[in-house]
Amino acid sequence: MYPNAPFCNNDPMSFDIPSDFVSCLTYDLEAAVHRQRVFYYQVSLPHYTDNKLLENSVIRYRKFLHMKRSYPDSFIVPCLDIDLIWHTHLLNPLSYKSHTMLILGEHFGHYDSVNDRSEGSKLCRSMNETQIMWEELYKERFTNKASMYRGLPPN
Repeated sequence: MYPNAPFCNNDPMSFDIPSDFVSCLTYDLEAAVHRQRVFYYQVSLPHYTDNKLLENSVIRYRKFLHMKRSYPDSFIVPCLDIDLIWHTHLLNPLSYKSHTMLILGEHFGHYDSVNDRSEGSKLCRSMNETQIMWEELYKERFTNKASMYRGLPPN
């Protein structure tokens, strides 16, 4: 829209990095982008745009946070509908920190690097434990067909 603006660059991949530039970023951004690609594939189905599902997911996310308060030492794992709301909440870091501090008394980290889904893995064990805790606490099913892992994205 503004072709003469000094920040306009028609080729976003052509830019000069100063030779003395040293990044202070220690986070593996490339690995994070790959994980988010897999996450996006999980939640890119049309039902994730349904307001009723999303409203219910917000309620389930709040229950998820309160469950963490009840089981503070447990590594709890969300279904994808809950995780979508969690990711959305994380988009506002100040609000997220404030809310998790209020509910949990501490910042609640979102660890998306636990991805091994093989039998007996931390992720599978924790998902089973989360399901049991949820059903004991809320007397309702934790899992539902609309929010379960559907495999890796196609290449």
